[in-house]
Amino acid sequence: MRNRLLLVALPALEAIVVWLQKSRTETSGPRYDGRSVKYWVQKYTRHPRRDTPSGGFGAHDPVLQRVLEIGTNAIPLLLLELDYESLISDGFLRIATLGIRDFGQNDIRINAEMAVKEIGGRSLPLLLSELNASDGRMRKGAASVLHLFHKDDVEVIPALIRALQDAEFRVRGHDADSLGRIGLDAKPAVTPLLAWLKADPSFVTLLVVSGAVRKIDPQNQELRAILMELAEANEIGGLGPAEIRFLNQHASRILAEIKRGPIRPASQ
Repeated sequence: MRNRLLLVALPALEAIVVWLQKSRTETSGPRYDGRSVKYWVQKYTRHPRRDTPSGGFGAHDPVLQRVLEIGTNAIPLLLLELDYESLISDGFLRIATLGIRDFGQNDIRINAEMAVKEIGGRSLPLLLSELNASDGRMRKGAASVLHLFHKDDVEVIPALIRALQDAEFRVRGHDADSLGRIGLDAKPAVTPLLAWLKADPSFVTLLVVSGAVRKIDPQNQELRAILMELAEANEIGGLGPAEIRFLNQHASRILAEIKRGPIRPASQ
């Protein structure tokens, strides 16, 4: 009986120790008005965005001003706020958003992205270095916001193109999305994007790559050729009949959308 209790209690104790160590790490470091960087970042990102002079991204929002004062020290935590998987596992999120209507993960990501944008080009060296971080969440976060600064540094687009080789799909996906948001200036990315689709003609890759390429080069003939091939394919390595039919249908749908007109890149 005692051994069974120990088997149950030890993992729980280890989890508590890890949580305490994590809490100590997150609350250490510089303080602003007696509060940690994490406190100010989450106080800003985890509340509804209000596009008014008195709140949200307004010039008089004191919480935003505090985050901007923290500056580049806030970037790592803002990148984590961009990550869906880390957010849904955070108990604070469930409490902080309780009772707030129509507020969720997307609002937090929007807030975090806009805060990074407001901090501005001084964050670029850190963002570029985070593309090589050991933590996939940091690489993904950096990839998702670097499009905001492509006009500030010629290294942004080459760095995003190199990051298309990342081992994690979610990082590559955000790289592709960022390149698509840049638009025509990211044309050197089209070849590696299409190479990715050829090597991995899965449904998700199809959506990610076609969406990016259509924003960068709407009339790209190689993309059309690949889509036509996928729309008519009877055999695709590793995929079963149902998956192939699904891919056929969506390749055909994307071809039809291309004929109707280009996707406009998001405004910078």
